[in-house]
Amino acid sequence: IQAGRGFGKTLAGAHWVHELASAAGRRFALVAPSVDMARAVMVEGESGLLAQVPPSMGLTWQPATKRLIWNNGSEARLYSGAEPDRLRGGQFDFAWGDEFAHWPRGEEVVMNLRMATRLGPAPRILLTTTPLPLGWLKALLAEPGVVVTRGSTRDNAMNLPKGFVGRLERRFGGTITGRQELDGEIVE
Repeated sequence: IQAGRGFGKTLAGAHWVHELASAAGRRFALVAPSVDMARAVMVEGESGLLAQVPPSMGLTWQPATKRLIWNNGSEARLYSGAEPDRLRGGQFDFAWGDEFAHWPRGEEVVMNLRMATRLGPAPRILLTTTPLPLGWLKALLAEPGVVVTRGSTRDNAMNLPKGFVGRLERRFGGTITGRQELDGEIVE
């Protein structure tokens, strides 16, 4: 998902993970620019996994081990986009990488994440980000089989505070910052 801020990328990621975790015994990698950001946004944030857990699912968060465990035995572990080698040895059915264009060692982490996401009949990776003009990101987006969903901040205006989008568009509309941060475009 390549989209502007406020589009709902984190909410989409959390719902995607919960849906897939509803099958018992699934293993997930959750990657953000840092482990602290993974915890603050992907796990504990307003749109994160703890806030979005379906009533029919039980979920336990173990901060000390950086692990989430669903009642059915599915589990997720947190990783940093600055530490590609931490993904070595891990094996996952699925992975969600948030703000991957902003990972300090993004290209290497995506490579290791692709190699580690190899369990089950159909392993998949969901990457969510407000983009940057990175060569490796553009190459990834152009690969066969990669599906890209694009969106802008205004696409989610009904779920944002009244006037929020208008204020940002008045300030940043038509600028390079606005095209990247609000429209989710890769701007050279």
